[in-house]
Amino acid sequence: MDELQQKLLLGIGGFIAGFIVRTFIPTRKERFDIKAQQARTSRELLGERQAAYQEFSEALRALQVAKGGGERSAVEAAYWQVRRTADVYFARIDMISSYIRRGDIDPKSAAQDHIDDLVGIARKSLPEYYRVIGLVAEEYGLPKSDVLGEGTTRNLRLPMKERMSAMEHAELLRLWNLPVR
Repeated sequence: MDELQQKLLLGIGGFIAGFIVRTFIPTRKERFDIKAQQARTSRELLGERQAAYQEFSEALRALQVAKGGGERSAVEAAYWQVRRTADVYFARIDMISSYIRRGDIDPKSAAQDHIDDLVGIARKSLPEYYRVIGLVAEEYGLPKSDVLGEGTTRNLRLPMKERMSAMEHAELLRLWNLPVR
């Protein structure tokens, strides 16, 4: 191999190596842009979750007022409003959990803004919601199709598991009658 061929192969090899490195290793600016996008996504999801929670809370208060009035049609309307707003709220929670699992939210933002709330929702709010909505459904003869189970908590379990001890996670799954993995 003469000197020209060596220089040509070295140039082609350098080009290919540079292309591969450039493609798979982000620059400092690209890493900063990714972190900034993840932080923006976290803030947007937090705002959406808080708005959904506000609607859900107002619907629960309306249900409480309707039950105090005793009129069945008002209770039934408030019941369905609670169910609708709960679906939206818990869908936001599932969305946030999915974003955390996929890494679309910066881990620091997830820890500061979301993880503790998700754990609290999974441990307290979700079971309490199903208990209360079940009692209202039984009392007024309304359909009770929701059951707290695998589908409801599918996305909540993975990010929570990172923050909980194995014993706490197993206890939570047993509480919900889910298979302990």
